[in-house]
Amino acid sequence: MLFATSLMNKAFTSDQQDFIINYFFANDLLFKDILEPQNNFVFTRSFSALLGGIILEFDEDSSILSDNQRNKLFKWSIQYLKLENDYRGFVTNKSWAHAIAHDSDFLESSLSHTKFHLTNVSKLFITLKKVINRLETPFMDEEEARLASAFKLGVQAENISVEYFIKGIQYIDKELWMQYDATKLNTCYQLHTWTHILHHWLIFFSDNSEIKSIVELKLNHYYQKMGYNF
Repeated sequence: MLFATSLMNKAFTSDQQDFIINYFFANDLLFKDILEPQNNFVFTRSFSALLGGIILEFDEDSSILSDNQRNKLFKWSIQYLKLENDYRGFVTNKSWAHAIAHDSDFLESSLSHTKFHLTNVSKLFITLKKVINRLETPFMDEEEARLASAFKLGVQAENISVEYFIKGIQYIDKELWMQYDATKLNTCYQLHTWTHILHHWLIFFSDNSEIKSIVELKLNHYYQKMGYNF
C-alpha cells in the first residue's frame, strides 16, 4: 500500500519512476517460470501483477505509458490469468502468494481503464472458464469476489457491454453444467466456485435489472438441480 501510494502521489523522482516501469517491462517478471511446476516464483509473478495494476492506475491519472506499453499491459492482465496455475493463497512460513486475486486486481485496472480496448470480449469469459476449470479444490481466500469485481468494473466502464456480459454468463454456465459429474469432486468445486461468483454479481449488479435477472435465473437453476426446495 505504501509503495502504491508513493507512486500515485509522485513521491518517486522521474528517474526512479522510469526505472520501475522499464524494469517491469524488460524483465518478464509477470511470467517468470509460469509453466514450471509449483515454485517460489509465484511470489514474483503475483506481486508483479499487483504492480501492473498500480502502473495502469497511475497511467489513468497521468498518461505515463506509451500506447504500446499500455496495450501490452491490457494483454498481459488477461494472458497471466489464463496461464497461472498456482492457486495457493497464504503459504505457511512465506506469506501471501494469492496470484489469482492479485491478477484480478490487475485485470480490474485494465477493464476499468478509459483506453482499454479488446476486439474479442469473449476471450475474457474463455479465460475465466479456464481459471475455474483448473480448480481441484475450492478457493480459500475470497478469490471469487476479486474476479467478480474486475468484470463488474469492466461493465461499469462500458468496456464490456451488457449484451456480451450476459452471453459470457450463459457460456460459462452451460459449459460447467455439461462437464458436471457429482462423482467427481473437482467438477463440484468448479460449479460451486461459479455460484460464488454469481452471488457477488447479484449484489454488484443489483441496480441492473437485465443482468440481475440472468444471474438469478442461473442461481435458481443451480439450487433446483442440487435439490433445494423453496
